[in-house]
Amino acid sequence: MPIVYNDETRQNVATRLSAGQSTKSIADTLNLSLKTVYRMKNSFIKDGASYVAQPREKTPKKKVKREQLVRLSEMMTNSPKTTLHELIQKAVEEGVFESLETAPDVSTVYRKLRRAGFKWQKPKYSDPRSKSTRIQFERCCFRKLQQSDGTKMDPAGRLLSIDESNFYDQGAEQATRAWGTEYKAPTLDKPKGKTPRMSMVATIAFDVVAGEPKAFVHWTIIHGRKSYKPLEERIAQWEIEPTEKTKLKEYLTSDFVKSLSAQGLKKELKELGLRAPETSAASMREVLLRIARTGTRLNELRARDRGRPSAGGQIVPPTGNSHMLSEYLHQLLGIYLHNGELVGEGNNTCELSSDLGIRGCPSGGKREFRPNVRQMSVLWDNAPSHQPTTSKRVSPFQKWVQDKLGLQGVIHTPPYSAWFNPVELFFSYVKRYVRKFAQKHLTEMLQRIREATAKVDGKMIQGWFKKSGFPTGPEHPVTADPNEGVVNRCTLPESARFDRREHVVCADANGTVRREKRPRHTRWSKYDKDEDIEDPEALENVSVVKRSGVPRKRARVSTCPQPTDGTQTRWVGISPEPAGLVHASYSQLYQNDDDMAEIERIVGERASSDE
Repeated sequence: MPIVYNDETRQNVATRLSAGQSTKSIADTLNLSLKTVYRMKNSFIKDGASYVAQPREKTPKKKVKREQLVRLSEMMTNSPKTTLHELIQKAVEEGVFESLETAPDVSTVYRKLRRAGFKWQKPKYSDPRSKSTRIQFERCCFRKLQQSDGTKMDPAGRLLSIDESNFYDQGAEQATRAWGTEYKAPTLDKPKGKTPRMSMVATIAFDVVAGEPKAFVHWTIIHGRKSYKPLEERIAQWEIEPTEKTKLKEYLTSDFVKSLSAQGLKKELKELGLRAPETSAASMREVLLRIARTGTRLNELRARDRGRPSAGGQIVPPTGNSHMLSEYLHQLLGIYLHNGELVGEGNNTCELSSDLGIRGCPSGGKREFRPNVRQMSVLWDNAPSHQPTTSKRVSPFQKWVQDKLGLQGVIHTPPYSAWFNPVELFFSYVKRYVRKFAQKHLTEMLQRIREATAKVDGKMIQGWFKKSGFPTGPEHPVTADPNEGVVNRCTLPESARFDRREHVVCADANGTVRREKRPRHTRWSKYDKDEDIEDPEALENVSVVKRSGVPRKRARVSTCPQPTDGTQTRWVGISPEPAGLVHASYSQLYQNDDDMAEIERIVGERASSDE
């Protein structure tokens, strides 16, 4: 940004130019750059041989008052994605500032907002569906059960936290931040495409043995597999040979496609052995035009899980389903719980990556204590693969884990409430470790995952359960609030003391700031006497920070308001089973009788070996 010189300097330059002094001589005499003198010369008004320097119009910038900062805070809170330039523009439109010329600079507004507690950070995304009263009721009930003295919600040796998460291979898992200097930014390898994608299923638990928390960790990697659906022989007839491309482009022209009616479009698609994503004429016409442009149907087959794998059939991402999860429970986790043996350890790829098995996938874990399976329950979320229990029907997994694995049952966390599941923190820890190295090969990535798992101990898992709200022992001493019990901080006397991190801004009904306690201060920094205020009791704390910096215990839940949408809540498996629940059949976990017979055979073999 060029330097703006005062009117006296500009007039001096204009006088010397009028006297015939050269620009280089003026620059040397006044200690200015030659470019600056030329810029001033071009801005002057030339009257014959003389130059006239008109005075620059000065518009003084005003400072940000406390009342204006309160209004800006409210606007920023209501519109978090607003830029500072847009914020100033909106403030002028609403009358906070007089005009854009007199409004404070962007840097000034930024510094004021930073002091008020705002910062540019990653947002927290919320699902609109999670705002229903039924889900809020279930969250409240789950928190209430966590705070109860029941043994089922005691995580020490009683809860197995299970979930799955996605990993990307070939260096796609990259760190989001790295150290650099002001003059040279850090350089990282550019991530490649986010394929292939793998799924990691993990289980964590802990127990206190001889006063020390001991860890239980088990994980396995499941690679992308081909479609579960049986491939029909006639699909081979639908795949186009290269010689057919010319024939397609000859008759399937864009003018011909646009002239077809809905019935004609449907007939052409039927002859090609394809379907459009929708039954509308626009969707069918879009598919035919795309085929006319590319001269092949192969991409259309891939998009619908059609086509043989050798001809480019789509690889289904390993987003777990009930079949995959039941195999993990019985073939991997069940054996590890009973015998402490890992299945497939040392293998780098799945031996059965193209069909339904996961026995050959690499697994890892840490088993520092012997679990008492009869006292443990599975804790997981409401993913479709987990088939959560409803108010009228029990999930097949509920009885399956009891009869086949010997566990107590299944506990479901509330919908859209990932913070109740401690294994999410385990995934976060492992992914941060993996992204630090950005491995380009699967073998290196698996090695890093094993290194991260080896660093996990019982104290870390105990902390993850505690962060998720589960009671894990005596609480740490909490810093005493000097104003304990005072909700309206604006009524405190002038001699009151505060926590240093607390911020209090008290405004009256007109929006005028009458009292303020700034961060890093322990006393009032601005305090208007009660006699100077019309109604001291009506002062409102409008600070965006408020009491968030004051450490305090989590409020205990006493009662939960009933949902207003009329839907029945689920039975999460903690309280006694309600009457009238229908138990699902185990066969609902699988797609056909052959799958069911195979799993029964595996479970029977394990049961006979245990005997």
